[in-house]
Amino acid sequence: MELHIIRHKNASDYLRDFFPPDTAEAYSYQLQRMFESGAAKEGDYFLVTDSGKSYLQAEIYRNNTRRIWEKTPVISPKAVSDSKKTAEAVGLIYDFLSSDEFYFSASDRLEIVFHEDTVFSEVMKTFAKRYGYEKVGEYIELGLKISGGINTEIPDGISFAPFTALEPEERFRTVFEHNELSRYFENTDPALFYQDYLDDGYFSEELWEMMYLKNELSGFIMPAFTSGLKDKIRLLNYNIHESLQNNSIAVVNRVIKICADMKVTKAEFVVNAQHEVMIRELFNKGAVKVSSFSRYIKK
Repeated sequence: MELHIIRHKNASDYLRDFFPPDTAEAYSYQLQRMFESGAAKEGDYFLVTDSGKSYLQAEIYRNNTRRIWEKTPVISPKAVSDSKKTAEAVGLIYDFLSSDEFYFSASDRLEIVFHEDTVFSEVMKTFAKRYGYEKVGEYIELGLKISGGINTEIPDGISFAPFTALEPEERFRTVFEHNELSRYFENTDPALFYQDYLDDGYFSEELWEMMYLKNELSGFIMPAFTSGLKDKIRLLNYNIHESLQNNSIAVVNRVIKICADMKVTKAEFVVNAQHEVMIRELFNKGAVKVSSFSRYIKK
């Protein structure tokens, strides 16, 4: 097997055997333009061939602070899937990603997301551990249909206020310091970390709120529209004191109330798997599990 690093000149190779000819040609043109504009960078797109034929492709995207390998690799429809070949192909990519010569800046640090419901999960975890990646956390994604009968009462003593009531520097610091990833990004500008969340949604900051327990800061919620259609609100990030059961209930109920106020009937919650009270509260309200995933990063 051979690893190919996709560049402007060979963008068509990346897509040729994965889509119908007309679609592959259109996507190749788009990818070439992305390389020209800087929206795509060399070292973020990979093709593995088997005896000269496309076998697997993988893509990494970048935000303001790091690279993120979130999309599950794709095996070409024209290839015959084989577990040994897949492991070899994934191993070639990990080996390339370990090169300090190619990835040398702070913003090149790589986060990897493993979706538990894919055939790649175990083999990718195996290589992640072999190459020194550490688990950041495990998460559950839950979907909830919003109806008029769902209780949105906030427990006594808890209140919410807009993020924008805080000075920008305080917002940046609060989000950065209360995030699982912060220990890996000690020298990162908190404003850039904050911008990552802004870029992940629409009308983000307008919906974000601080949570107070008896006038003391007790957490925050960062829901946002993730589609321009504005038909669904997703809780992208949050912070709570899990030991305080009412905090979990307040977060769930407040997000539901925001959805109702915005006349949105679908909500998604990305919840730390250790936050059992919040997960239980969502299930009690009729939420269903959509997926689960874990995040790894190299120290």
